[in-house]
Amino acid sequence: MLALVCGFAPVSAAQASNKNPGQKGKTVFACDISAANALKLDVNNKSAQFVDVRDQDAYSRFRIPGSINMPLDFIRTKTFLKGKTLVLVDEGYRRLRLEKTCADLHSRGFNPSILAGGLSAWQAAGGAMEGDSFAAAEIRSVDVLTFQEENGAQTWLVIDVSARHVCKDLIPRAVHLPLANQADKAVAQLRGAVPEGWSPAGVVMVCDEKGERFDRIDALVRLAGISNLVYLRDGREGYDAFLRNRTRMQAPSGERVRVSGGCKTCPE
Repeated sequence: MLALVCGFAPVSAAQASNKNPGQKGKTVFACDISAANALKLDVNNKSAQFVDVRDQDAYSRFRIPGSINMPLDFIRTKTFLKGKTLVLVDEGYRRLRLEKTCADLHSRGFNPSILAGGLSAWQAAGGAMEGDSFAAAEIRSVDVLTFQEENGAQTWLVIDVSARHVCKDLIPRAVHLPLANQADKAVAQLRGAVPEGWSPAGVVMVCDEKGERFDRIDALVRLAGISNLVYLRDGREGYDAFLRNRTRMQAPSGERVRVSGGCKTCPE
């Protein structure tokens, strides 16, 4: 039981009228800079600055050398950054707030860009990293809440590759694409499912029952030439558990029930 999710994003920080792939004829404010171009920036003379907007704990564990850690909403108050080329850094899939902040900073006289594909793309391009190397794997793990927030923008293409189309109740607009067992045929299916002009800055998210089949799909997706791969933490089971817990927490306190101990129907 597997599902893939592909996100679309502009790819050039230099073109303010870059077209959004999948939406021909429309223009967006483009903030993205590729990892390859970001590697060319001269951070030694302080003309460029990487700003990691993840939480402090995540930053302390794994980061780009020389980057600074700052909450996204604080950047606009730091006027000393106005003379620098700013590269906003995160895991690579939290597009909504980054794009909004990038446009806002630009209107305030800053020179911002977003590292397309985030830390995963930076590392894949050969960029230096420091900290706990094992924490790199966690960068590619997407929690359900983040997926819901990003998917709400209707900019994600969802491909359900399970045999029984198990994601249609959670994501009705998902495209059903059961993958062939043969690797070459599966790769061809994936290539055909991605619309022409799909951006390397987009996101591919893998989902299975429990978040356990990442490695095989990772290989197929890379053979298909699709980058920036992440997976849904705990898979479909995790998604269902999240929805059940949210429903329980939204219920009036008198209607909630305990699920631990010997009494399952006792009111809290």
